[in-house]
Amino acid sequence: MYRGSFLCFTLSVLVHGAALSATARAADEPGEQKTDVLRLSGASSPDELADRIAKRLSTATRSELGRLASVPDCTTAMAAGWERVRRTMPETEQEDAVTPDLLAISRFLGLIEGRLQVPLPKTWEETVKSAVGRGQKTIWFPRWDLVLVERRFTPWSFTRDGDHWLVKNENQLIKLPAEDAMVSNVTVECAGESAYVALYGSQSPYRLFAIDQRKGKIAWSSKVWGTARVFPRGVIVNTSGSDWHVVTMRSTDEMLVVFGFAGVGVYVEAFDRQNGENRCRFSTNYFERVSLRK
Repeated sequence: MYRGSFLCFTLSVLVHGAALSATARAADEPGEQKTDVLRLSGASSPDELADRIAKRLSTATRSELGRLASVPDCTTAMAAGWERVRRTMPETEQEDAVTPDLLAISRFLGLIEGRLQVPLPKTWEETVKSAVGRGQKTIWFPRWDLVLVERRFTPWSFTRDGDHWLVKNENQLIKLPAEDAMVSNVTVECAGESAYVALYGSQSPYRLFAIDQRKGKIAWSSKVWGTARVFPRGVIVNTSGSDWHVVTMRSTDEMLVVFGFAGVGVYVEAFDRQNGENRCRFSTNYFERVSLRK
């Protein structure tokens, strides 16, 4: 009896000691600490998210970027995936435009699709593949021709009636508050008993509405940051820098995913379908402040 108790006590000490050692090793690994302290999700503004990305990725090694691309935090993973694409571009500005490594872009697209569990809109995918630039800080997407492809078959139109937007197709009319006069396009995604409406122009951010189709009322609204550009710290230019901007939406049982692209940037944001809470955000415009480790 005594020997059995002593053996159990010894095993308990060994197991407890091993756990403490594992914790100590994790604490000694800077990468693990940074993942916890500098999670990219949860930022309250594009400016704050750009700061978090700069702090988290500026000193990340290539191997650490690979690890970050697989962490549970979706915003962190997508940012790490794009940083791997950026690092295939020259560090110094080139006179002529060059393209990122196509394999890196393919890996990035696979990461997005795998994380969000929705098929990528074809036009969004082709826009990402069209990336060109003169270096890591000047990347743009010249596929403006895809705007017509995306908008050609939409059955929805909208008009303004006083302080409301009237969004309609042949069978349905949705009435929304006209908060922003700079609206030139509408995208609608119907899923189950809900309709999700994005009213937007060339400027970002913009509003996303969820409509309970049974009651004809707004269930929730959220802000899509979109192509909001972040320049020197504290300065935000809320415009796409272009007169064209395309939004496509995809839905799962739990999430609504918003894909967008314009000449100066592409983005993807995911929202909880029940309450509109943001799940993750990515935009190529959040990387202005990232500088590579020397």
